[in-house]
Amino acid sequence: MTPYLYEDLDLVAEEEKTLYRLLEEGVIDRETLNKRLKRAGRILIVSSPSGRTPGGLRPLQVQKPGRRT
Repeated sequence: MTPYLYEDLDLVAEEEKTLYRLLEEGVIDRETLNKRLKRAGRILIVSSPSGRTPGGLRPLQVQKPGRRT
């Protein structure tokens, strides 16, 4: 099994809008916002290696949790 970490730029924008709206509404605090922004638009797929990239996604370097590229 191989992990593939992708970032969908359209999903990043959508999730960022939602997170800032939740902050403005008082649903989440600044700390929660920052934690969630680090993961916005990221998709982790665990699969057998095939060399194929799903359309619309760009591969990122897989790294330890808590670090952002």
